[in-house]
Amino acid sequence: MDTPDILEALAALDMHAIQTSGNTIRNVTTDQFAGAALDEVDDPRPYAEWIRQWSTDHPEFQFLPRKFKIAISAGQEDRALVKAHDIGLRLVSGDSAPVFDIYVGGGLGRTPVVGTLLFEGVSVAELLPHLEAILTVYNLAGRRDNKYKARIKILLHNIGKTEYIQQLKQYCHIL
Repeated sequence: MDTPDILEALAALDMHAIQTSGNTIRNVTTDQFAGAALDEVDDPRPYAEWIRQWSTDHPEFQFLPRKFKIAISAGQEDRALVKAHDIGLRLVSGDSAPVFDIYVGGGLGRTPVVGTLLFEGVSVAELLPHLEAILTVYNLAGRRDNKYKARIKILLHNIGKTEYIQQLKQYCHIL
């Protein structure tokens, strides 16, 4: 099969290969039991799709310093391993509605790092502004000279949580 045939077969199933490679936001994932697990606060799949739609062909994030991965977990058990992703979202119970705890800077590979909890209790209405701010600071400050040091986990490690949040305030005015 040639690439055009593969893309045509994907399209027949309402699928595509947009942003499956390159230094952009890749797929947004959740766990294999999403929507069916009894321990979920809410079904994470609609949120994953919402973020995917927002991030697909986003003009600001097509040429990031390095590939970027986002995961969402909604169960008591984190089956999506959110702390091992560039951004990990934990859907948790809020006062009147589910809210998100946002972990940043996780990853595996050459330098395994457990993501850092940057924000707790972020409402659904504030989720995309937070994601945009996190990605904007990474896009502006992330290294582009060395692909092994271009991940957000390295940036966060080098400047620290406090400085990262200061840059979020300076560039994005979310806090």
